[in-house]
Amino acid sequence: MKSAVELKNVRRAVGNCIRCTMCTYGDWPSNLTICPMYLYDKCFTYSGGGFMYLAKSLIDKKLVFDSKVSDLIFTCPGCLACDDICEIIPFSEPNVRPFDIIRLMRHEAVKKRLVSKERFKEIKEMKKEIRRYGEALSPNRGNIFNISDKIYDENSSQVLFVEEMFLRSPIYRSILRIFEKIGEPIGGISDGGSNFPELYDLGFWEEVEEYLTTKFDIRGLKGKELIFINPHFQEFIMRKYPEIISEYEGIKIRHISEVLLDALKGNKLRSKKGLKKVKVSYHDPCYLGRGIKIYEPPREVLLLIDGVELIEMERNRRDCFCCGGRGRDNYFSDFSKKTALERLNEFKRTKADFLITACPYCKAIFKKTLKREEQYRVKDLTEFVEEYVQ
Repeated sequence: MKSAVELKNVRRAVGNCIRCTMCTYGDWPSNLTICPMYLYDKCFTYSGGGFMYLAKSLIDKKLVFDSKVSDLIFTCPGCLACDDICEIIPFSEPNVRPFDIIRLMRHEAVKKRLVSKERFKEIKEMKKEIRRYGEALSPNRGNIFNISDKIYDENSSQVLFVEEMFLRSPIYRSILRIFEKIGEPIGGISDGGSNFPELYDLGFWEEVEEYLTTKFDIRGLKGKELIFINPHFQEFIMRKYPEIISEYEGIKIRHISEVLLDALKGNKLRSKKGLKKVKVSYHDPCYLGRGIKIYEPPREVLLLIDGVELIEMERNRRDCFCCGGRGRDNYFSDFSKKTALERLNEFKRTKADFLITACPYCKAIFKKTLKREEQYRVKDLTEFVEEYVQ
């Protein structure tokens, strides 16, 4: 964020793109399309590399930065496929990856007031939530999270990070029941309802920096272990927070799937007796997989449960296809839904009983896209584990 604050700062980096198109497809020999925009319309412009040429054209003033360009930039779901594969763009200073440059273009669009009415309304609601919940945070706020007295301890070395928007979700309730089964104390901390990773990705950098420097202070958690449910927040705290808060020294961070894996391996959680055999397929959330490189723990968790057979989709791990949850319909009609359908059809070809993921946003878009009678087939990893273990 601080290494590139204007488009002109990345002129050399975007000029390095050689149109190799590797940002559009996965590993050899399958070479399956993994960029959702490119799959929608196989034109190089609609790809990570295409966006680099778009940035170069804007910098060189060969293209007018208008609302149509802005709509295209905001349509990208930010699946990080181009970030994961490209080694050319980050080579030059300021050493940023393709999606960082897309974020930068969004920041420019925000400054130029080119955000669509629909997008502006959505962001206005986010900023309203910041004002509503934007109080200074501390690790002793766990008592507002409905954490049972049996496991809640504000002095616990384990601190569960929860977004205000998920406090009443089935995923959160499953996590609390799991911790009760594990029997270990936990504390809690919230985002204050701000959803600042989303605001950051949308280009509202000044608002994010102001909130993080005045309202959100996690430096007091040093020595504790921060446990995340949402990979988007975890990736932001790991990768972007240190760029904004210069004196931040880092905190031990784990995803809930890693906590579940340790509990199963340590026999703190055990499979329920008499379980029927069940076939599952696992969807890699973009920010959990390509973002922070957690691919195997969720799979290991599933395989440690008796009777579970894991059937991989054709595109998996770093070649996973995005759920479309953060894709927008600004430029392409029904882009988010069509992206989700592409992934759901891939799941159905596995003939598995359940589609398991480890991100609340992935679960939400899949359930929204499926017919009502099929929605039960989509489960978050924590919900599935809570149902099958004791």
